[in-house]
Amino acid sequence: MIKIAVFDLDDTLYPEARFVRSGFAAVDRWVLANLGQEGFYDTAIKLFDEGKRGDIFNQAAKHLNLGSSKLLIEKLVGVYREHLPSIQLYDDAKWILENLKGVKLALITDGYLDVQKKKVQALGLEKFFELIIFSDQYGRECWKPSLVPFQKVMEYFRCTGEDCVYIGDNPEKDFAAPNVLGWDTVQVKRKEGQCTNRVMDPPYQAKKVVDSLFGFHELIR
Repeated sequence: MIKIAVFDLDDTLYPEARFVRSGFAAVDRWVLANLGQEGFYDTAIKLFDEGKRGDIFNQAAKHLNLGSSKLLIEKLVGVYREHLPSIQLYDDAKWILENLKGVKLALITDGYLDVQKKKVQALGLEKFFELIIFSDQYGRECWKPSLVPFQKVMEYFRCTGEDCVYIGDNPEKDFAAPNVLGWDTVQVKRKEGQCTNRVMDPPYQAKKVVDSLFGFHELIR
């Protein structure tokens, strides 16, 4: 019987693209105020929507003739990471967190520690979860699919794998570790999710797939 429901954060409880847009907007304000240049947001969003990843700040700065010095790019990335994001829970995520009874709730999230903490703060998640695991606290090598954050949950609750279910969106990193530990696993495949069409080998796949968290409490029974 499931006793602990453990959730992923990005693209499971809220749309990560909204964080990206919020961050680009913060950088846009900084660039206008400090460099007098308009258009960073529109340029960065266009690159993002085209599928560019990894060097968007460099490309946007080059496009706007801001230069691409290491100091400038570090500042833009810093503004992005340090801003308090304007984000909201998915409707079904808010509903399940408010209505899931009879189980304990925990959260496991990857990403830079300060960034993920600001997301949790902006979403008001502290009131829902007894335990929040920021995997970055244990080192980059402990980001999913590492076993470590899942083992930390089991140590905290003094439970077995059969007591736990993990709900995430990304088969590349979310489900391999809990599958090994004997957890139940559920993938939320949202139409707009970045991992909706990602196909992985069976060890990486969730045991169940849903398109919404509405009614999830019935599924884990």
